[in-house]
Amino acid sequence: MAWDLADSILIGLLLIIVAMLMYNIGVSKGEKSLRARSDLIRPSLKDIQIEGSFEVKKGDLNDIVKMINKEEYITSNFFNILKQGNRIILQSTRIINHGKDYLKRLGEIRPGIPHELVLFFKEKDDEHFLIETLCRPIMYYQISQSVQFDFLQTNVEDAQAQCIQFTKEIMNSLNAKIIKYPATINKEELFIYDYYSNTPQHNEIDLQVQQILSTASNEILYCGWVDREFLGYLENAKTNGANVRIITKSPDASSKTVKLDFERLKGFFKDNVKINPLLHDRFLICDDQLIVGSYYLTSDGRTRYESVIYTSDDKIILRAKQHFELIWNDQNSHKA
Repeated sequence: MAWDLADSILIGLLLIIVAMLMYNIGVSKGEKSLRARSDLIRPSLKDIQIEGSFEVKKGDLNDIVKMINKEEYITSNFFNILKQGNRIILQSTRIINHGKDYLKRLGEIRPGIPHELVLFFKEKDDEHFLIETLCRPIMYYQISQSVQFDFLQTNVEDAQAQCIQFTKEIMNSLNAKIIKYPATINKEELFIYDYYSNTPQHNEIDLQVQQILSTASNEILYCGWVDREFLGYLENAKTNGANVRIITKSPDASSKTVKLDFERLKGFFKDNVKINPLLHDRFLICDDQLIVGSYYLTSDGRTRYESVIYTSDDKIILRAKQHFELIWNDQNSHKA
């Protein structure tokens, strides 16, 4: 059948109408998507960590663990409770930490649920402990493990509220007195940046390193050589409850003294020491502090010109931690 002009015009009009409908649908979806994205924020780790301070009567930490174990939230939400040195750690069993399954499960669980509460016990006086608390939601681990970065504002607020409530419930079970109400770290707090140097006459770096090693209570990550003097600081930190991991090089081509120090390192830290032949990094992370520069944790550093940068900037520290994990899991890294 032959097409006439009227048929062609009609088909053209229909195509135009279909195209306009598709365009309007696309614009509508795009606007909805833009609105959804506009509600997303990228919180910093400080925005979703809840800190507080409490006072409680002195007692054996094992007895305090038993008291916490009776708390209804603990029994109904499957938390493991660990005592490590001067701290008690409450950790949710919703996530089983093994490889890809761990990361997959991170993405499946509601981000506001509390995942970890750490209680740091310090002697306040003859009758009381001062307890510093740090609560982290699932959201913290989703960000730090690069599973997710953007969240709805309401999810962030929910994470903060749930961690505050969880902290209060646990401390109420200990009849603790609030010294500092649980809240996010002050956003107005300025990060610290500084420069330290060693010369044959002055040892600024040593003093700063010794200070942060002696106060570390959560985690120490180190890339570089260690000698016997600084081994003592690391061993004390582990004894006090810090999780210490070290990446270094093989001492095969080194002196007998270095080899003896290395054997002591392996003997004390065991699976927490790895060797990577490609390592040239030199940095130290102690909780929320970072030192990076030319300096190794060795007494030789006092006889040379060395320099480092010190910072408490959590974004930089997060990047350094991710870099450490990259080396730790590298195919060239192996148990010492």
